[in-house]
Amino acid sequence: MNTARFLLLVMTIAGGLPAAGQEPARLGAVRVTLIAGKSPSKGARTEVVRQAHRSPQNVVLVDRNANADDLAAALAMVSSLRAQYGDSLSSDFRARPEHVRFGPRWGASEYRKWLHEQLVRLRKAPDREFMPFGVVKAVHVTMPGPTGTITSGGTGRG
Repeated sequence: MNTARFLLLVMTIAGGLPAAGQEPARLGAVRVTLIAGKSPSKGARTEVVRQAHRSPQNVVLVDRNANADDLAAALAMVSSLRAQYGDSLSSDFRARPEHVRFGPRWGASEYRKWLHEQLVRLRKAPDREFMPFGVVKAVHVTMPGPTGTITSGGTGRG
């Protein structure tokens, strides 16, 4: 399943695509906090957590065995959920992305290399208290809106 079909599948499962003729909400860049510590749900390498009334709002829990492909699936899920529900949440949401098959050039892509760098940053980050997740390693990344460049956001507080 290619990435575009995966995103459409996630959006459909999450509640459907916008109605015909309805313009999707304009979304800007968003900060996502990657957290390593307690493992995500049983059997998962990553888990997406969107918190309605806490900061950080967008969290990806990352298992120690996660790789760039796992992180790509989680960040694609964050993007899909934002496209469907926007950034004004009324309730918390947790989900595990499923495995995604990538195209033939994925392995050498700049995005995949960047994802790997973020996992290295996360694993080297110092332990600190990060409520409600306890003492964990955490780093922030900034995902673009519809157009833009992905950036690293350091290990600042959420």
